[in-house]
Amino acid sequence: MDAHRLALIPPLTTQQCTGRFQRESVDRDKTGDHPVILIKTQLQTTSFNRRVVLEIIVLTLLTMVTCKETHAAIIVLHTKGFTGKDVAASKIAPKSTIYQIIKNFKESGSIVVKKASGRPRKSSKCQDHLLKLIQLQDRGTASAELAQE
Repeated sequence: MDAHRLALIPPLTTQQCTGRFQRESVDRDKTGDHPVILIKTQLQTTSFNRRVVLEIIVLTLLTMVTCKETHAAIIVLHTKGFTGKDVAASKIAPKSTIYQIIKNFKESGSIVVKKASGRPRKSSKCQDHLLKLIQLQDRGTASAELAQE
């Protein structure tokens, strides 16, 4: 059970897929005492509009994994009865991050991270492009004059 099988799976961003876990289990590694997670997921990709069923993913919690897989690992361990302190002992994420992930999962019921609101734009991308073109045509133009145009 190594991380080499994990590298064969193409990376998917949160915007590309939404998914639900069909089956989860936590086992102990035969070579040591490290928790190993077996996850079978079914993902709906928005770019292809078709369902993709991934094979059972085996990952050791001591390997470096992507954000979505880390969230899944933390949630599976939590649902199987591990405390946040036990999960933090596996060194996959800081304790405060683990508790934040568990709290967000309880609130939303999903591991997908919601988009941050941020500050709304004052101008569109098209307006930004036009301002840049005007400024490049006459480099001596002050920004106050550009704002009036």
